[in-house]
This record gives sequence, structure tokens and C-alpha cells, in this order.
Amino acid sequence: MQDDTDSRWQDIVSQVDAALGDAGIHDDTTRAALLDGVREAMAELGTAEPPPTNVEPFPGTPPPPQPPPHTARILTRSSGGSGRGGQIRVAAGERQTILHAQAPRAYRLHGTSGTLRVHADGQPLATLRAGQSIDVEAALIQVSGEAATDSGDARGRYARLTAGRG
Repeated sequence: MQDDTDSRWQDIVSQVDAALGDAGIHDDTTRAALLDGVREAMAELGTAEPPPTNVEPFPGTPPPPQPPPHTARILTRSSGGSGRGGQIRVAAGERQTILHAQAPRAYRLHGTSGTLRVHADGQPLATLRAGQSIDVEAALIQVSGEAATDSGDARGRYARLTAGRG
């Protein structure tokens, strides 16, 4: 019973700590002093059952942004078919279009030499070096060469990803 009560007291301290962070109080000394005060107040109450508590942010503090809901999809490499995969070969400063479609599609891009800059829907997304891969879902997928090899090109491969069967 004691361990259960202690864990609920710790939950209260954790909520207070999170509320301090949400309020923009990041100074370690100030946070430690405030949390010590909370612990002292709880010690005064002894081992009594902690009150049901939900620590609310300080007045005037906007609520923290909520992350978007997460959805997971199983994607697999397509097993062939024309237009589903290919080679990337682009000189520094040039751009190669992998996909230009009405609806987003998922592709896996893999750098094999040089440095490639990946663009999704017109926005820079990531930089790939030899041996690195990225999965991209967009209606417009392009790569540009950032740094070429001795041969003068940055190179890679791409393959369309499709929804896997459960």
C-alpha cells in the first residue's frame, strides 16, 4: 500500500514538473526549489492518501500543442512492374523528378554515391548520403544533386512502396 501511495505522490510531482515546463520555467534551480516545496507539503500530509489531482497550467499559459493523431501503415516494396522503380543519377545543382502525380504515393529513396537532397511537394525534406534511405509520401517527389562523386553525378535508387497485406 505504501508503494502505491508513493507512486501517486510521484505522479503529482511529475505533473507539477510538466506544468512548470509548460509555463516556460526552465531554470533548474527555480524548478528544483518549487518541486522541493511540493515534496515538503506532501511530507506534511504524511502517508495519507494523496488527493485526486490534475495539475492545471498556470493561468494565462496556452495549452501545449497536441501532436497529430498517429496512424501506422505497413508498406512493402512493389514487386516490379514498369514505372515503379528506377535509378537516380543527377549532377550537382540539377534536379530529377521521381514522381509527379495527382495524389500522394509512397517511395523509398536510397543514396548510393554522392549527396542527394530530397524534395517532397516542392519543399526540401532530407539529405541522403551513400548508404542512407528515406521513405517519402508526396504527390511531387524530386531529388537534386548536392555533392557529386569523381564521376560527376550523385546516384541512388528508388522504389514505389505499396500497402502491405496483413
